[in-house]
Amino acid sequence: MRLNEVYYSVYGEQPFMGIPMLFVRFAGCNVGCEFCDQDWSVQMEMSEQDLLDEINECPSEWVCFTGGEPLLQLKPKFVGQVAETKNVCIETNGTMPWKHIPGVYVACSPKVWPINPGLDVDYLKLLVGDGKEFWQKPLPAARKYFLQPVWNDNYKHNLVRAIAIVEEFPDTFVLSIQVHKYIGIK
Repeated sequence: MRLNEVYYSVYGEQPFMGIPMLFVRFAGCNVGCEFCDQDWSVQMEMSEQDLLDEINECPSEWVCFTGGEPLLQLKPKFVGQVAETKNVCIETNGTMPWKHIPGVYVACSPKVWPINPGLDVDYLKLLVGDGKEFWQKPLPAARKYFLQPVWNDNYKHNLVRAIAIVEEFPDTFVLSIQVHKYIGIK
């Protein structure tokens, strides 16, 4: 597996804000958004078994597969093995298909619209300030819909706008801010 980094921290965004988690950041992305705040270059390569061993050595009950785009590399069998001992969150950009696996939560922050029709989503995180306004589109089924202001030079404007939208549609959206950036952790 081509990875950017593996690290232990506290999840800073909805829906898992505050939960200690092992993050596995995959290298590579199939979209390349101009506002992306992640380095998804290849920094290491690991076999599935080596990664599974590292995941199982971590004291956290949770692991988050993120990227780049993790679904470019993740295989259901491997994720199922991880889910035997850990709770799993996959963060995806919505371009790849993925079927539900028990114990695995899929949080999608779409970068294209519509999202892949073969993607089973638990949580949809829609950005405010990326110029795409996907939150205004007909929303696919999800447990919760989060609005997250884009962290860029217009952040304060994006935040005020996201709050206004959440207040206008309280039965649809929940505000998600990137708390890890506020408190200075990865």
